[in-house]
Amino acid sequence: MPEDTVQQPEMEMVPSLRTRRMLVTAIIVMAVVLVAGFTVVVTTLVKRASHPKASASLVGPGGRFGVSDINIAPGDRVRTLTMTDDRLAIHIAGEKGEEIVIVNVKTGIELGRFRLQSITGLAANGKF
Repeated sequence: MPEDTVQQPEMEMVPSLRTRRMLVTAIIVMAVVLVAGFTVVVTTLVKRASHPKASASLVGPGGRFGVSDINIAPGDRVRTLTMTDDRLAIHIAGEKGEEIVIVNVKTGIELGRFRLQSITGLAANGKF
């Protein structure tokens, strides 16, 4: 049996100076492309977060939303209207009680309703 059956590795070739420069240049170009892409993504995210687009279907020409339907039961009446910069509160009174409707004045969308209920029983006496 031969004692040395493992092949000896050949001498590794050292890349030439030109090959090294090409590799370094390729690495630098790839790094620049990565940094530029990351910058574009971050810039786009910041821009979209700071300037959200309004939905085109909610706002009509000239920034007006047109007609917005607020449902009021027959026999109910509007007691008061209170408006802030972008909200409208409508106080409605009727047979079933009173409620306050909150509407976004920029879009005309009803955001919610509060039903006002009278206190009865123990709570009316201050005993909980």
